[in-house]
Amino acid sequence: MRRINTLQELRIEKRRLLLRRRELETEIRISYAEIKASFEPANVITKGTEKILGHKENHLLGNSVGQVANYVAKLALRKSGFLSRLIVPYLIKSTASNIVENHKAEIFDWVGRMVSRVAGKKGKVHVAEQK
Repeated sequence: MRRINTLQELRIEKRRLLLRRRELETEIRISYAEIKASFEPANVITKGTEKILGHKENHLLGNSVGQVANYVAKLALRKSGFLSRLIVPYLIKSTASNIVENHKAEIFDWVGRMVSRVAGKKGKVHVAEQK
């Protein structure tokens, strides 16, 4: 704490503290706006599903797509030869899983945009009804 000896030093210190308070209030408003935006339903749903389906150790999304691709390939190749039925579905499964895992961020961004559009349309309906 500074020692204030004159009236002019007091006024300077008051001005400095007032500016500091305004800076801190601005930072609080920005932080509040960011927190508020992160708790909007569309953001919560998108982030929650990304954590559940796309966690680095989980690979649930990639494995799910791989299993579906494997099943479809086995159905399509059920009347083909033994090696085709064995090797091709495995290759399709691993390729599909790798593609999904490598492009997971784009997939979740796309899902987030779709959820935001649906949420935005619901909000626009209410605005149109008010007019």
